[in-house]
Amino acid sequence: MKVYGVYDQLDVGLILVTFISFVYIYIEPVTGVTSAVIYNLMYYFGMEHWKVHRDDTDFICGVSYFSFLLYLQGFAWITQFVGHGVFEKRAPALLSNLLTVFVAPDFVVIEIFYFLGYNKKAIDECQVIIDKDIAEFWKSKEKAKIKSQ
Repeated sequence: MKVYGVYDQLDVGLILVTFISFVYIYIEPVTGVTSAVIYNLMYYFGMEHWKVHRDDTDFICGVSYFSFLLYLQGFAWITQFVGHGVFEKRAPALLSNLLTVFVAPDFVVIEIFYFLGYNKKAIDECQVIIDKDIAEFWKSKEKAKIKSQ
């Protein structure tokens, strides 16, 4: 069975992208469809690129293609944790709930849409709740700090 013309069989990546696409559409239909299209295209072109380069032993600077992808993934994760620590001064949400790893990319698309003015009323209502939660978070940090002294 040909899927997107990439492989003759289904693979875990395609199943995951398809499942996540439906989750994104369920969460917020307009941004979900946008996310689904983006990530399915990324999957398709990534697999096409993989087919061409998977056997390269000297892809970049003597590093194999697969090793390069692992280094790139590691760099992205480290950058995320540093960014959260430096700019937000708190741990990423995925440390409290690992499932946010799958939903977080859609939130980036949602935030871009909101920045462009989509569903402004909903974001304003959510922002009130977010601000309250952040204030409670910092209050609990202060209490814990005072208690430990």
